[in-house]
Amino acid sequence: YWPQTHIAFLAMKGSLLPKPFCVTPLISSASPYHAENTLYSAWYLWETGIRSLYAVGMALRVSLGSDFINAVCRHLFWKKRIFFYLKNILVYSAFFDSSSQIELLRKSVRSSMRHATFCNGIALLFVFVIAELPAWTKRWFYRLAFPLLQPHRWSEVKKKIKEKQVLHKKAHASEDEKNMPRSYDREARLWP
Repeated sequence: YWPQTHIAFLAMKGSLLPKPFCVTPLISSASPYHAENTLYSAWYLWETGIRSLYAVGMALRVSLGSDFINAVCRHLFWKKRIFFYLKNILVYSAFFDSSSQIELLRKSVRSSMRHATFCNGIALLFVFVIAELPAWTKRWFYRLAFPLLQPHRWSEVKKKIKEKQVLHKKAHASEDEKNMPRSYDREARLWP
């Protein structure tokens, strides 16, 4: 859940301005070791990039009105943005995630499907299909589609996938020892 986003939305509403004000990007924290310290998963991308932000919007829709939730939907499910998340959820769940991480993603997406609306239905359906497909199918699809779409980058991408797989295998060994998927928030409690 994004409490800072919740507060920002309420502050915009409290300003009584007819349109939201422009917020200047402000870096609240930064680490030169972010890439070394952060190991993403398809679930993490889904949770932080789509589900949690949509949940904030839905929680505030009564107090902020239909224009607000429509704006949230336009932002979250904007074609270029949602394609970025769909592609990365596919790649992470195909090449890097453990079976327990994929199951965490599936449970979360299935739960969200119960709340599908006109605003998010198509995007949720695509995430659902990606989450439910076996990893081998997604790998096959990616290995076929990527070289056709960007043949000049395929050798570089293959190399990066292999490098990331090594990092993720080390993380999976740690998660296997704990009998809990690597997770980033409260949904880890789904696991014994």
